[in-house]
Amino acid sequence: MHLTDVPDPDDSADRRAVEDAAIAFVLEQEAAAGRLARDVRAERTPGDVVSGDRIVEVRVSAAPVRGQDVWLEPSLYEAARAHPGRFWLYVVETAGQGDPAGFRLLRLGGEPLQRMLDQATKHRFYAVPVPASLDDGVDAAAS
Repeated sequence: MHLTDVPDPDDSADRRAVEDAAIAFVLEQEAAAGRLARDVRAERTPGDVVSGDRIVEVRVSAAPVRGQDVWLEPSLYEAARAHPGRFWLYVVETAGQGDPAGFRLLRLGGEPLQRMLDQATKHRFYAVPVPASLDDGVDAAAS
């Protein structure tokens, strides 16, 4: 899990609380979608959550990420490329305000995520551009 723009990114207690809230939010959203999901952050697997057959990497941001890059470590970029039908990038937006009722979730997977990865710029991470035109509440793999 990578955290950006949280209340105080240097405060590990703040960071952990926001990460935990974001994971709990994702698990609830997956359950609402009829998928059995579990937190695998403590395991040595790619991603933060396994949901059905999905490998889910969770990113957290205080603000919307549309029109910006989302960073992926090389190992996660490679996992996304190796498992294009299974690897998903979930971005929990507006997490900085702290109330899960105000969180927004972008689910990026399948061909749309692969097209974003095609545009990624390699640094020591991959910057994955999220289109500014992406609609709220839309599962990008269904596009």
